[in-house]
Amino acid sequence: MTILRVLNIQKDMLREEDHDGWRVAQRIWLAAGRPTERRKLIDTIENALNECRAEGVYYPKILLKRKKELERHAFSPGQSSAQGKPQAPPVKQDVKCQECQDRGYIPIGSGLTATLCKCQVPHAQPDPPQTQA
Repeated sequence: MTILRVLNIQKDMLREEDHDGWRVAQRIWLAAGRPTERRKLIDTIENALNECRAEGVYYPKILLKRKKELERHAFSPGQSSAQGKPQAPPVKQDVKCQECQDRGYIPIGSGLTATLCKCQVPHAQPDPPQTQA
């Protein structure tokens, strides 16, 4: 077994510049006793990242990603990455506002900015009539 298999990473998908980093990670993983338990695996990945930095080797980005996924419990060792992704919340079927889909805002342009939806802006009430004293 290899660390690639434990982290569910396909070797043929690795970039050329990642190979040295994977060799370091594999060496650290083997020296740590081939851990597959979450906490030990996180510590081993952290040690591999530090060793890559110390040796001046670029570490694979997916290695850091898997470490963070393990920390968030979004990935478990030996699990496929599709299974590790959190499920999106179900889509509401009974939407009250068709304009904003009950989000309360409407994205503008590419979605980096938004405006409040009409359903969120309280309707202006006229001021009560003033009585003169």
